[in-house]
Amino acid sequence: MPSNVLYTYLLEDDASGDTVIGAAQFAVNGVPAASFAGLGPNAYAMLYLNGVPQEQNIYTLTASSLTIELGAATLYAGTPVMVQIVGFNVEVTGD
Repeated sequence: MPSNVLYTYLLEDDASGDTVIGAAQFAVNGVPAASFAGLGPNAYAMLYLNGVPQEQNIYTLTASSLTIELGAATLYAGTPVMVQIVGFNVEVTGD
C-alpha cells in the first residue's frame, strides 16, 4: 500500500550556500509538521523548488531537517519548497 505526503514551505528570506530548513517550518495540508515522517528503506523522497524536481545530490533529508546545497546559486524569498515522501508497505492477508 503506497502512502504519499507532500510538505510545503515558502522561503522567508533569500538563501544561498548550504541552507537548512527545519521540518517544523513545513506544513502538510495547512497543518504544521513536527517531522518528515515516513523516511526509511521502503520510501523515497523528492525535493521540488518552484515546482521543479531537483537532483538528489543537492539535498539531504533527515526526520528533523532539509539541507539544500546551493553553492553560488540563490533562492529568493517566496520560493515554494516542497518535499514529497512516498512510502510502500506490504499488506498480507490470509484466509
